[in-house]
Formats: sequence, structure tokens, C-alpha cells
Amino acid sequence: MHFEGKADVQTIREMIGLRAQQAVGVRFRLHGRSLETGLDCVGLTAYAIKPVINNITIPRHYTLRFDNIAAPQDFFANTDFSQIDSNCVFQSGDIILIAPSCQQLHFLIKHSQHYVHAHSALRRIVETNDLPFDAIAAWRYKGS
Repeated sequence: MHFEGKADVQTIREMIGLRAQQAVGVRFRLHGRSLETGLDCVGLTAYAIKPVINNITIPRHYTLRFDNIAAPQDFFANTDFSQIDSNCVFQSGDIILIAPSCQQLHFLIKHSQHYVHAHSALRRIVETNDLPFDAIAAWRYKGS
């Protein structure tokens, strides 16, 4: 799925959420970057936003225990995403960052009424109705 032509911002946000949802069931793999071999939360995010990031390199220098919030902030600063209030009502296509522990960051993507994320314990991409932890940061596609 590629965003051809000049799709409006809301349509692109919906498509980001849909791409995330299409990955549900894909196996979990740390540093995974493909539906065929597996994804982690960064890989899932990269897959969902790939059509709108203009070939920006996705970071690979992280571990499961990674707490450098500046890294995702720096990454999204170079994209067509804006940081939004982490306490707002999330919309389809929003990228949400949570901290499951004091030394771990984790991305989820809003799709419709659900959140999609790479669940390391279940070893696959899953959908959930609620955020498992409070959001500490979030980004929304703003268009170019």
C-alpha cells in the first residue's frame, strides 16, 4: 500500500493505522523489519509509516532495555510528524510511546478503536483495546 498522489492528511493517518493493523499476527523479532521475518515495535512503526517518511533511516541501535526518549523525539523531528499531547484522545495513525518499566520504551499505533503493538511475551504483533501503560509521548502525521 502506497500513498499515491496528494491524499489528504486524514486519509494518510487512517492508512498508517490500517498498515499497523495489517501486521497483526506477524511474529515478534527484535530489530525485525519485515512482515516475513518479524517485527519489533520500532519495526512495526517503520512499516506503518514507511510510505510517508521519505526513505529516512530507521534506528537500529537499541535493546529491549532502552530508555533514551530523546532518540524517538530526534527521529520524529526529521519527519512530517508532530509531537502531540500524550494525554489527548488518540486518533487512527497516531504513534504512542509508553514506558512499561523505568528502562524500557515501547511504541504502539492507534488504529480505529484499538492499539497495535509488538508483544514480546506473546511473540507476535497484537491488537489491544487499551493502552497498557500511560503514554509518555505521542506523534501525529501533520502532512508535508
